[in-house]
Amino acid sequence: MFSIIAVFLLLPMQLNGVGLEKLEESGSCKIVTHLVPVQSSGENVEEVKGRVFNSENRGAILWQYADAVAIAKNVSMTPGDRYIWVFQELNNERLQLFDVSTSIPQWEFPLNYYDGPDGSIDSWSGDSDTLFAASLYDGTIDTLYLFGPGSNTAIWKKGFLSGMWRREMSFSGDGSRIILAGYRSGPPKEDIIYSFNAATGESLWASAIPESGAVYGVDVSDDGNIIFAVTRYNTYVFENGSLRWSTSNPYEACCGAMSQDGKIICRGDYYGHLYTYSWNGSIYQQKWSYYIPPTAGWYNWVG
Repeated sequence: MFSIIAVFLLLPMQLNGVGLEKLEESGSCKIVTHLVPVQSSGENVEEVKGRVFNSENRGAILWQYADAVAIAKNVSMTPGDRYIWVFQELNNERLQLFDVSTSIPQWEFPLNYYDGPDGSIDSWSGDSDTLFAASLYDGTIDTLYLFGPGSNTAIWKKGFLSGMWRREMSFSGDGSRIILAGYRSGPPKEDIIYSFNAATGESLWASAIPESGAVYGVDVSDDGNIIFAVTRYNTYVFENGSLRWSTSNPYEACCGAMSQDGKIICRGDYYGHLYTYSWNGSIYQQKWSYYIPPTAGWYNWVG
């Protein structure tokens, strides 16, 4: 097994563009595409993005990165498309940060594990800050790291005993909170949701829910006060650490999302159903649902 990270941009079809070459052979002309690192063109990120978003577009690979002894388990991109955040596992465990303009990592953070750890990553980018978070479990302790783009030295790290697996993590829209959720097989079996101050790593609150199914989606309002979590069997909404609303899932769920103000939530399942709810001041009331029937005897998963 090996790891390949490929970055695709919608590039204009032009003879002198990135990855395109015009060849003359025996009086004939043909166009050959190459995988060319963007730095070879001398363009910076804004120049590439400007050309992409203001032209007739054609799909192309901007660059790719391969590792013969690792697997890219998690990948996250900052809003604004500037940085790519990667968690490599298997035989060469490490965190990597890429600038979207080059296949050469900005920096790496070695983990020195073998065939582990379990973990998740997320990224956030605001007007003046860019943050990268990683939650890693080495079999004994969970550690939450926060990094900036300029260094592989963590701004802070926080270790805590949780024993979770199937993690989901998200920044609040304003970057002030990091929400981490996961399943602990126990005993007792439970899902745990943590809220952290992104600037300091301070634990703001934690809530444990008796649950026999893993977390399959977590989302956060812009201000970080409303937390939405979907497990295999139930749906939960928290407000400042207290349970605001919950409901049982009629079918085993696999994903979910929430609007930025926390007023609209939706949930998808393994059986082709999509449900949407709206907050009416006291409960989330179902507004509509959509169903895709099985195709050739196979269920359609909502993702």
